[in-house]
Amino acid sequence: MKKDISATNGLHYISFISYKMKRFIYSLLFLSAITFSKSSSAQINPVKQFSEEPVAFLNEVLSMFEATNMEKKEVANFMQDFALAWNNPKCNENLKKSIVSSCNLMIKKKMRILPEYKSYLSSVKNFINSNQSEDNFLMWQECINKILNGKIIKNFSDYLEMSDNLFSTNSFYNSSVIRYGSNTNKYIFEYDSVPKVIFPNLNLRIANNQNDTGIIYNTRGVYYPYKGVFIGEGGKVNWIRGGIEDNVVWAELKKYQITLKTSGFTADSVLFYNKNYFQNPLLGTLSEKIVSEKEGNISYPRFDSYSKRMLIPNISKDIDYDGGFSQRGPKVLGSGSKEEDAKLIFHREGKVFLIVGSKLIGITKDKLTAD
Repeated sequence: MKKDISATNGLHYISFISYKMKRFIYSLLFLSAITFSKSSSAQINPVKQFSEEPVAFLNEVLSMFEATNMEKKEVANFMQDFALAWNNPKCNENLKKSIVSSCNLMIKKKMRILPEYKSYLSSVKNFINSNQSEDNFLMWQECINKILNGKIIKNFSDYLEMSDNLFSTNSFYNSSVIRYGSNTNKYIFEYDSVPKVIFPNLNLRIANNQNDTGIIYNTRGVYYPYKGVFIGEGGKVNWIRGGIEDNVVWAELKKYQITLKTSGFTADSVLFYNKNYFQNPLLGTLSEKIVSEKEGNISYPRFDSYSKRMLIPNISKDIDYDGGFSQRGPKVLGSGSKEEDAKLIFHREGKVFLIVGSKLIGITKDKLTAD
């Protein structure tokens, strides 16, 4: 009899738990539905067709943002800034028509008010304020429309964010840890099979979130936003952050490629100059990485010569050096190969009396050290 009562109580308990779980699940579903409903309603665009009449267009943009979850003050500030750009004489009738046309195309493509419309109109505002040419604006607009008319538009938001940053700060890649930018707002927009930004001439600035920076001076290149890749040609890298004057040690680049999600790059076939040791340039590899390093421990940029058999007579009094050459920030290193060590050749009374070999030799004005 006790077993039957215990079993019955167990069944009641299980039934009670199941009831509680169902109520909990239903509550979660109900809350999710409400949240989704609010989020969806906040993204429903009340504008079905934007007008080409300038004042009417501004009113339609205002009603669109008022239908979102944006704070009233934020909407008012945004509209004030956008209206100033919209009424700027540089935003002529031709530009206004192209903007309205893109906004209507975004309606057809069911673009969201937030973030796409806000990001697009913010980009327009910053472009107009950047004193660029009408032709370049229309080329950018053409890229926008080609992206919207493409089969895949999942990168549209990223392209708008890139554009907004480029027009406002001349930076074309921003992440939480690294950013890449130009010293000039001279660039050209093109779209063949993918969008790209052409920089005819720039100082390419790389900076991390600690404001450590590296610069490729007087370079040129093309940025591919969808790939996050910059393909460059030419330019100069110096060792100033290592405390060396730019007319003493520097590297001249040929072609190079940077994946911008990283904080550095490697370039082959660079010409390296170090006037302290060589009259002529060395051919080798340059490695640059933007990292936070304390003064005295700077290790970038880095250069490694292709040749591992170079003779430097009298690198120190009565000592010749034979081997490869490396620069690690301000530090100079002699380097050997897998097959043969770098060598320090000591002379006495004009004759060789000692040869010391090592894979790595530290070289300073005051001393030579072999590991």
